[in-house]
Amino acid sequence: MNTSEPAVAALFDEYGDPAPGPFSPHIELLPTVNSFNAVQNFANAQFTLNSVVLTPHSRGSVTLNESDPLASPMVDYNFYAEPLDLEIMRQSVRTALDFISTPEWQEFLTAPVSPLLAAVIKDSRNDTEMDAYIRASTSISFHPVGTCGMSAVDSNWGVVDPDFTVKGLKGLRVIDASIMPFIPAAHTQAAVYVIAERAADIIKSTAS
Repeated sequence: MNTSEPAVAALFDEYGDPAPGPFSPHIELLPTVNSFNAVQNFANAQFTLNSVVLTPHSRGSVTLNESDPLASPMVDYNFYAEPLDLEIMRQSVRTALDFISTPEWQEFLTAPVSPLLAAVIKDSRNDTEMDAYIRASTSISFHPVGTCGMSAVDSNWGVVDPDFTVKGLKGLRVIDASIMPFIPAAHTQAAVYVIAERAADIIKSTAS
């Protein structure tokens, strides 16, 4: 993140640095050869350089459908509820545009896939155009977590205790990505392996 920009510096003063460590990135640029984004599908061949905010502050929710308890749960990702997430995504998109603007890409890229993207390419410093593109194009990156967040035993929030047992219940543990209170600054697969290994050790120790 370019903290020399006053707007970014002000957000970092308010929220703190969202990265978990001094060498952890704020964004990921993920290249694909088709439409990674479920919001947009295009028939012709395309290249997508996806921008990912690795440690979002915004919190979504999963609730029951009050009108029909047997229906699918209601999922609200609540993207960009926190201004810091939006600013990080702006800088991520600008970084992606800088990358594909180098001469090496020009023989492969012909035209943007949407008018919103074309407007951003024309003037990437226009936050109004940028925000319209971001909000229309954003989807999940297939790493949702946190619906059964782990917390301290005496905490007033969370679903599971540090031994993976559900608070207030006996004989029930949750061992998957849902116990992560926040998305790690990485893909979640390795973290799930660590969770599973730790849970296995705890279960074996209590059974012996």
